[in-house]
Amino acid sequence: MRFIGMSGTLPHLIDHIAMGVFDVFQILYSAVEREHEAAIATAAQKGAGIVIRGGAAKGAPTEGKQAGLQWERWRRAHLDDLPDGMTPMEFILRFTFTNPDLDTTIVGTINPAHLQTNLGILEQGPLPPDLYEEAKRRLAAAGSAPQAVDDRGCMGATRPIRCGPRSTDLTIKLVREVILGR
Repeated sequence: MRFIGMSGTLPHLIDHIAMGVFDVFQILYSAVEREHEAAIATAAQKGAGIVIRGGAAKGAPTEGKQAGLQWERWRRAHLDDLPDGMTPMEFILRFTFTNPDLDTTIVGTINPAHLQTNLGILEQGPLPPDLYEEAKRRLAAAGSAPQAVDDRGCMGATRPIRCGPRSTDLTIKLVREVILGR
């Protein structure tokens, strides 16, 4: 075995990072679920790869998903006037992609047209810095904020496999060529 990874959530994620045995973490994160943001930063600073899950579908207040905690946070943050013509899904995907500590994000779909749309959104790149900071400010006021990581000192992975900040670009290319045949 060359590398080992795990999927985790708070509060146990902090202990998993501190173990120093995992090379990569799959962690729940989106604009409206930022609780893991500090833990993501800690794991990344220690050299672990970061795979985001839930960065799109769990976060976007799309048709039929306008209920629950995520929708309430979106509504309270008044994000509809922020994204300058972006759909909620585009905003959520690009917000997730803007996090400097992620290496890649899982964007699952069974619909090839949705996949193509999502790839086009991600190719636009991260949100502009001023929009990202304003969104984080509003989201924090609406209850979507990072939970503090304790001071026990995370030791990180001993065999880091950081893919680089734009590894998603390679993922987009691979998906287009291999899965979509383009």
